[in-house]
Amino acid sequence: NQLRGRSGRQGDPGTTQFFVSLEDDLMRIFGGDRVKALMTRMGLPDDLPIENAMVSKSIASAQRKVEGHHFDTRKHLLEYDDVLNKHREVVYRKRLEILDAPAGDAADLKRRVLEMVESEVEQVVLFHTAGDDENVWNIKEVYEVAGTIFPVPADERLRLEDIGRQAGDKAADAHARTRLITHLMKHATAAMDALEARVAEVSGDPAAFGAVVKNMLLRAIDTLWVEHLDAMEHLRTGIGLQGYGQRDPLVEYKRESYRMFNQLMAAISHDVVYGIYKISIVRESTAAPSLMERQGLRLSAPSKSAAGQVATEGGEANGEPKVGRNDPCPCGSGKKYKKCHGA
Repeated sequence: NQLRGRSGRQGDPGTTQFFVSLEDDLMRIFGGDRVKALMTRMGLPDDLPIENAMVSKSIASAQRKVEGHHFDTRKHLLEYDDVLNKHREVVYRKRLEILDAPAGDAADLKRRVLEMVESEVEQVVLFHTAGDDENVWNIKEVYEVAGTIFPVPADERLRLEDIGRQAGDKAADAHARTRLITHLMKHATAAMDALEARVAEVSGDPAAFGAVVKNMLLRAIDTLWVEHLDAMEHLRTGIGLQGYGQRDPLVEYKRESYRMFNQLMAAISHDVVYGIYKISIVRESTAAPSLMERQGLRLSAPSKSAAGQVATEGGEANGEPKVGRNDPCPCGSGKKYKKCHGA
């Protein structure tokens, strides 16, 4: 019907005729062998057209099955594409928010980074204070891990241990964990403010810190997003094997992709948190003038005319007479120059 509608004129009377070869994939899959065997038994020539209502109905039925299968395939592929499209929408929205943030106003960018830092500090504190017994809390590890993120004074370890000793029952444990996070975040915020002031001092631009934070956020997103796309492609390639385990590949793909997306967000936050405080600030210095420049002297190459004059006057470029190839060798051997030192 689609072929007739595309090839014929709409509304004009007429007839159309549709030819299908027995070698066509449609007939080969849906009963073409039976028709071919029937023609062989009846001795019909290969170029004889078969005009039979039953054959036409079988072709129409086969076409409906094929189109239905193709539609289901496209629908199934679209469901896979929708999963990655949702990831793309979230990542691109975050990226656009960072791009639209004015670089001159670093307050919003600082807030984003400090939220990432707080989330990381919270995970560190909860991981090392997971037990109900405060005696097994590893406050030393909390201090050391926090020190790898932002600078923490050495005497703060004792302060953190004092906070940890205030834990007791369940409510006291939760309060102690909150105090640990709050205390560490004070140092994180102070270190961020000091870093901003140092960047502004070295660069001479108060808005330079906002541009630095923006570039770091965008670089982390772009790098890890490309890696995430590659990982999702590998996942989609092999997810069909889940069918051998009596599992729906699409459901498993959605579950695994959700886990990978959470890992992507955590990796972006981790890269920014562990990199923002380690920015090296170097003041651009001009090269010191040399001794000759301080004395007002400079080197100059000889002109072409002077160089030619030195090489051609009297044929003596280095103050010695030029020796011909057939002249006696100056070494005193008695041989011609071309047979001795001129060889």
